[in-house]
Amino acid sequence: MLNKLLFFDRGKLQLSIVIGGTLLGLILLLLPLQLFLDFRELLTQKTDLLNPQYMVLNKEVTLMGMVGDKKQGFSQNEIEKLKKQQSVEEIAPFTANNFYSFGILGFGGGVPDFQTDLFLEAVPTKFLDNLPHNWQWEPGKDIPIILPTDFINLYNFSFAATHGLPQVSKTVVKMAPFKIVVDSMGKKVEFNAHISGFSDRINTIIVPLQFLEYGNKSFTKADGLETKPGKIIVKSNDPTNASLSNYIAHCGYETNQELLRNAKLTGVLRVVASVLSILGLLIVVLSATGFFQFAQLVLNRKAYEVKTLLQLGFNPKTIWKYYFKIFTMILSSVLVFSCIIIYIFKPWFAEFAANYGFELNAGVSSITIFSGIVVVCIYLFSTMANLWREILRS
Repeated sequence: MLNKLLFFDRGKLQLSIVIGGTLLGLILLLLPLQLFLDFRELLTQKTDLLNPQYMVLNKEVTLMGMVGDKKQGFSQNEIEKLKKQQSVEEIAPFTANNFYSFGILGFGGGVPDFQTDLFLEAVPTKFLDNLPHNWQWEPGKDIPIILPTDFINLYNFSFAATHGLPQVSKTVVKMAPFKIVVDSMGKKVEFNAHISGFSDRINTIIVPLQFLEYGNKSFTKADGLETKPGKIIVKSNDPTNASLSNYIAHCGYETNQELLRNAKLTGVLRVVASVLSILGLLIVVLSATGFFQFAQLVLNRKAYEVKTLLQLGFNPKTIWKYYFKIFTMILSSVLVFSCIIIYIFKPWFAEFAANYGFELNAGVSSITIFSGIVVVCIYLFSTMANLWREILRS
């Protein structure tokens, strides 16, 4: 009986427009949220990017730096400022050799010995990705060396291929005898060394810090020039945070730009998701206004019936509960349909992302559903609070 008295079968067009606007606003609000959650999970939880990322920074070599007397490096003040940046966990400068040195590597078996000037550097052991078990040095012992993986790849697939030389494996390189010859002020000292491992993270020749400290103290160049660290290694606990990449660009520091690609992608994604969410929120607010007006229209058209029922002794709560049930059913249906539509369109977005090498999860996140429930509850309770006031006025 209440259904015939308190609701009307006319005005279906108004009801359809209100429901359609609410559905569109909810979709435009929840869909960007869902996509943002998918990409955030992809860029953090489902890849190695969640683990700390290591970046090697150096300053850009400018024309003034080329003609100047001093090489460009990082001052202590610059290092301290970088430490304070968001997502920076640890920083360490590279320690370089201040003495002349060259290395001799012999393979035997028809492969000529290699002799070349060396640049030696060291970082704290916690920054190394493949730490050998014998990574310690003291006078009288062999010097363990870590080579960049790129070095052996360049030899095997570029140098050896064009010079008719055999390729060598990492195992053979580790077995090959190696000597480091230090030449300082006409004094030559030989050190036995061996290749202990290879690094994918640091693209330089790494030796234990103890050896460089010993060498810089004992075999420093005649000019005794002390330079600022030319490179630093940065450990970031949130590589998807764009603030660090922006700071690096602002200061003119250089690093492997590929390492910053996901941070830039996340920044763009956040901007796009924010714009779409604001647009969706605006539509939600407009559709909420329309929903309030529709509820007000329903009550106004049934004002006589409501007043009559109240005069007959009906409890105002009974009438209010009736409208609460009706609008709960409408808004719940809108929420369900919006989630279904998002679920239907997810494969299309997943296919689009797959074209760029990203694999998105199927389904709708519980956070998205919960956010939709919160919006619907705000809709419902604000509407019902207004209706309760109107019923009491009747």
